Amino acid sequence: AAFAAIPYWAADCGQTVGLRRLSAQEYRNSIADIFGKDIVVQGMFEPEVRMGGLVATSTAVLSVTPAGFESFSKMADSIAIQVTDQKHRARLVSCTPKSPKEPDDACASEFFSRYGLLLFRRPLTDAELKARVNLARTMTKASSDFYTGLRYGLAELMQSPNFLFRKELAAPAGKAFTLEPDSRASRRSFLIWDTTPDKELLAAAETGDLNS
Repeated sequence: AAFAAIPYWAADCGQTVGLRRLSAQEYRNSIADIFGKDIVVQGMFEPEVRMGGLVATSTAVLSVTPAGFESFSKMADSIAIQVTDQKHRARLVSCTPKSPKEPDDACASEFFSRYGLLLFRRPLTDAELKARVNLARTMTKASSDFYTGLRYGLAELMQSPNFLFRKELAAPAGKAFTLEPDSRASRRSFLIWDTTPDKELLAAAETGDLNS
């Protein structure tokens, strides 16, 4: 399957004002900043082409080939395996399950809330969080391994268009519109550092400090 092409300036109830695919460098920087520089990103990215003399503008072409989608899926699974393996889990999984062989919804919820915020560059919705916890529970029961459940839920987060594409939303501000806080944090972070916003910047968006 492939994502359908979507125009850069898209009308989504008058709120979506920007949509771009992560570049290879933005993807790599984001993974390093979220999980650590020792997490290896392996795989091929969609080729970047020059448009109007600029490579960066190719990220406005919002489509992914079947081969590209397969590659993104393999990269996501490879990263998720590393994050949840015995070498990294003590550092990257902040909670301990009641049993390593059984589901623990509370621990899984903490894990996905933490990384969902950083990967999606906004808090997960209740439905998004519930879907990942349910997937983790199912895969834990099938494998008798709690960390295998986390692996599949985390990989699904990184395969999502909510991670692979930078979506910017506008919120009403009087008679005009302005970027909503999470979009403002994301735009600033990618502009200045070429990577996803960190916890401090997202917290400033959450409290409204970023609007002042």
